[in-house]
Amino acid sequence: MVSAGSTLTRGVTLPILGVGVAGVKMALGFEASMQKIVGLVGVSQDQVDAWSDDVLQMSRKLGTPAEELADALFFVTSAGLKGEAALDALREAAKASESGLGETKVIADAITSAIHDYGEANMTASRATDVLTATVKEGKTEASAIGPVLGNVLPLASELGVSFEDVGAAIASFTRAGVPATKATTQINAIFSGLLKPTDEARDAFEEAGLSVSGLRKEMAEKGLHPTLMKIRDAVGGNTEALAELFPEQRAL
Repeated sequence: MVSAGSTLTRGVTLPILGVGVAGVKMALGFEASMQKIVGLVGVSQDQVDAWSDDVLQMSRKLGTPAEELADALFFVTSAGLKGEAALDALREAAKASESGLGETKVIADAITSAIHDYGEANMTASRATDVLTATVKEGKTEASAIGPVLGNVLPLASELGVSFEDVGAAIASFTRAGVPATKATTQINAIFSGLLKPTDEARDAFEEAGLSVSGLRKEMAEKGLHPTLMKIRDAVGGNTEALAELFPEQRAL
């Protein structure tokens, strides 16, 4: 009986105590992550308390650790999303993470960047997640590489009326060719800069090629990025020197 009691203590009681300690640590981690939203983002305590219940329910339903969801919610709220819109973005990010796209907070960072730059009225969390998923699927990169660099390109893209789908397609094309996502977004952004604020010499070169910069910007918004770039290329017959006059900035070229 002494021997059996000793075995039970080591084999049952201690593991149970270990589970209890781990549970307490998880709960404390979740609470700390939620309080960051109050202290660093400035969301009211009442709102965070209400979100806590929703996040815990989401955790049970999706099987995602509550602390991981809370960390992702910090990114969501930092982007300015509030109320149900914040929970919707978190839910989409968690579902995408469960399907293998990457870490919840990384996905949340990426989709909220799109929502922030295109506006909640024009970009839903579901659509942003779909585009991000397709970009990863069609390209040769991961969401963790795309999320942090979207800020390099989306502000100008949205200003020019270029869709998030077109941006995602461009990133996918670059990365499939072996170009890292960081370099891809920098080069795409350089193209946008060249059309948004061309030098006087570049503007003259566009006119000599029979192209209007304002007309190209309008066409890019209405017909898409790829057809517009092909129109520019065809206008100069694919001549690299002529293209260099249109886009003197090397990254855009």
